[in-house]
This record gives sequence, C-alpha cells and structure tokens, in this order.
Amino acid sequence: MPNDNPPHSDKRPQDLRSTLTKRQILDGARQVFLLNGYAGTSIDQIVNQSGVSKDRSITTSTARMCCSDR
Repeated sequence: MPNDNPPHSDKRPQDLRSTLTKRQILDGARQVFLLNGYAGTSIDQIVNQSGVSKDRSITTSTARMCCSDR
C-alpha cells in the first residue's frame, strides 16, 4: 500500500486538514470582523464566509476557540 505522505512529514493528514480548516475559519473571521466589527459578527457569518460547513465537524465552539486565539 503506497504512502501518500510527503517524505519527512511530521504531521498526519488529519492534522493537516485540521490546521487548514482552522486557517479557513480565521481568514473568514478576519474578513467578517473588518466588515461588521466584533460586536456585529456572528459565528454563522464566520462559518459562511470561511466556506467550511458545520457538518464537517466544525462546531460553534471550535470557531470560537479559533477566533479567541488571536
């Protein structure tokens, strides 16, 4: 069975997906915050702007954690 991981990769594919998903959420949050301000922004707006579906194991608590890290 061939290994699709790049040579010397320290991260598993799931870790990479998780990192990319968090990056998408942060980018979406940044855009919505710039347009609406912090008080005028909702989690649903961030999820919609980021293009990440809620069904893809992204919950509102995950989106909040990503945004509060910044």
